[in-house]
Amino acid sequence: MRRLSVSCTLFALSMALALSRPAAARDWNGVSPGRTTAEAVQKRFGTPTQTKKKGESTILSYSGEQAIEGTRQTNFYVTPSGVVAEIHVFPKTRIDLETVRNTFGKRYVKRMTDTFRTYLYYEGQGLVVFLDEEGAAVYSIVFTKATDGKG
Repeated sequence: MRRLSVSCTLFALSMALALSRPAAARDWNGVSPGRTTAEAVQKRFGTPTQTKKKGESTILSYSGEQAIEGTRQTNFYVTPSGVVAEIHVFPKTRIDLETVRNTFGKRYVKRMTDTFRTYLYYEGQGLVVFLDEEGAAVYSIVFTKATDGKG
């Protein structure tokens, strides 16, 4: 139990540190969308639990016993050229909305998907935080290549 608590604390700290930089693409666990290759991901985290195709992307998925520390699942969406385009992180422990605001900031646009899931869009940072059904905690966090905020 103590090991789980330490792992969760380390995960939260790594998220806070990785996300404390000014508006630029956000790295996660040493992986930067638009720069890091699939080969580098596999070198860092090992063989994925599952690899599948979705459209032109290849998804490297780490879950179960191969889940990356502090997560239930992590999916790396890789372009045909072999570069990570997006990272979808599903945290293992509950992260409340206040923690999200304290970690990522309060400058976001609150939106809703077609399936009525609320998300926080951090324009220009390459960051989207999807909330649970109650809108009170994180369901998943998506890291993508940052945009200039003009389109």
